[in-house]
Amino acid sequence: QLKKIAVVVTGYSASGKTQIIYRLHSYISGKKLNHFLINLDPGAVEIPYQANIDIRDNINQYEIKNQFLIGPNNYVLTSLNLFLTKFNQVVDFISKYINKKLTYIFIDSPGQLEIFLWSISGFILINLLKFSFKTIVIFVIDIFKNKDAHTIFLTILTALLLLFRLKSRIFLVKNVKIDFE
Repeated sequence: QLKKIAVVVTGYSASGKTQIIYRLHSYISGKKLNHFLINLDPGAVEIPYQANIDIRDNINQYEIKNQFLIGPNNYVLTSLNLFLTKFNQVVDFISKYINKKLTYIFIDSPGQLEIFLWSISGFILINLLKFSFKTIVIFVIDIFKNKDAHTIFLTILTALLLLFRLKSRIFLVKNVKIDFE
């Protein structure tokens, strides 16, 4: 039996992570493969897919902001940290109770890379996934924001930091993100 594959999609804020999740979801749905979608971005106003588990159903980032009197970046991180205290239950649920034909788990993460680079929570998230699933990380790069050598270098350096911090396979995905207003 093939091991389930967990795909954690990371990248800078507004790099197109949710768009990549949606594209993967559409492709996998077309192939009639069972998959599970998790949204870990409490700041997402709208997502183009129906998440099986959505942090916004359990954590209200604005209540976190008001309760702890913290700014926008911190309340996203605090919301995710609080949600991740129960993430082992999510992994157990997927591992034990979800259809055995499940192939992929796609996880949409917020653009606050601090959760993976500096906070222990991102490290715990990845390692909880590794116990039950083959886990890979996709680092989304918005090519419109990475036009000069300096920015490209910093983006690749950030991806390398993720690689060394998370000790997981990491794939760099160039994304052409087009926002329509």
